[in-house]
Amino acid sequence: MSIIETLLEDANVDADDVIDQADRNRANQTVSRDHEIDDEVHRPGPQPEPGQVLNQDTEQSFESISTAIREAEENQTLLVGTGTYGESVTINKSITVRGNNKPVLDGENAGNGIAIDVQADNVVIRNFEIENYDQFGIRVVSDGAILEDLLIENNDGGFGVDEPSFDFQVGAIGLKDVEDVEISDIVASNNGGNAIQIEGSNNAHLEGITASNNQFNGVGGFTLNNSTLTGITANNNGFIGVGFDGAFDTTFEAITAEGNADRGLGVAFASSDNTVTDVTVRDNGFDSDFAPSSGIGLDPADGFDISGVTAEGNASAGVFLDQGTGNELEDIQATNNDIVGISLGFFDPLDATVTDVELEGNGVGIEIFSESTVTVEESFIRDNSTGVEVGENVNGDVLDATGNWWGA
Repeated sequence: MSIIETLLEDANVDADDVIDQADRNRANQTVSRDHEIDDEVHRPGPQPEPGQVLNQDTEQSFESISTAIREAEENQTLLVGTGTYGESVTINKSITVRGNNKPVLDGENAGNGIAIDVQADNVVIRNFEIENYDQFGIRVVSDGAILEDLLIENNDGGFGVDEPSFDFQVGAIGLKDVEDVEISDIVASNNGGNAIQIEGSNNAHLEGITASNNQFNGVGGFTLNNSTLTGITANNNGFIGVGFDGAFDTTFEAITAEGNADRGLGVAFASSDNTVTDVTVRDNGFDSDFAPSSGIGLDPADGFDISGVTAEGNASAGVFLDQGTGNELEDIQATNNDIVGISLGFFDPLDATVTDVELEGNGVGIEIFSESTVTVEESFIRDNSTGVEVGENVNGDVLDATGNWWGA
């Protein structure tokens, strides 16, 4: 018996009771700290009147967002009251601008093409509706921005009213050469151009985005590095649901892309070492002149890790990979795609391992071309017009027949 246990016994106290009470004390301290943090973030205080902008730190009120920004100091918070604001706003200091009950920035009479132009690091924008601008909703050209809980719709789309301009039209949000940006809980619909356009970004995090019925891509751009896109819904866009030219060490996760004119998810042009997981692509490619238009189109595909994919009813290929090495495909269901379930190496050689896929009801279950080296194992292939199509000069043990199930 330890000294502590002896003392507790002499005092007629149960050691387990002491331990239980200590655990409860620690839990209560944790809850208390959590309440302090929560109160700090959501503490009650003066709220803005409708049509007014309140500086939460100085408790001064203003009649326009632009004036409130001009008078604000670094790291202060502006609360924007309910109502409609016909402004084009430039944020050139590190502040938070938060709407109460989603005030509306309406560009109908704003006289400028962009609703909010972010030109300072570490700007936070939350809880707004943005509509009817003759270019787009938000431009970000600085680092550390947080954009959250925004409805952006019915903007015409444009390249930007001054430098730095964009290489492709933006409809809702444009990011240009930025780092450490977080974008979440966004609805972007019926905009011209790409709803969300990213042109050069490192360590971006996009989560909870719905981008549908936009003129071109739902979410798109080029040169995306070390980033994460998760919880993205991109349906019924005029070109690609989610599409990037150049993505590196980036994760595409929990993405749904349906009814887009070309691809559901497309990554092209010198992309490598990306992860694609938990993706559903359905009924894409109905209006494309690009032959391999598909649910997922990756070209070149170099070092892609692809898993948990459902590809159904796409006009060409369910999953299309071309030109690259070190690719792994696992746990894919490709059904009822018009031309092929999975297409590998259509134009240029591809190295890939395919495991645990279900290919059913497609024109061709899986096709492999162009001196590719591909292994298909432990897969379920049945009721396709053609189960497997292998071109000439394909390398290696392309199919492990003992591990695949071919149906009746």
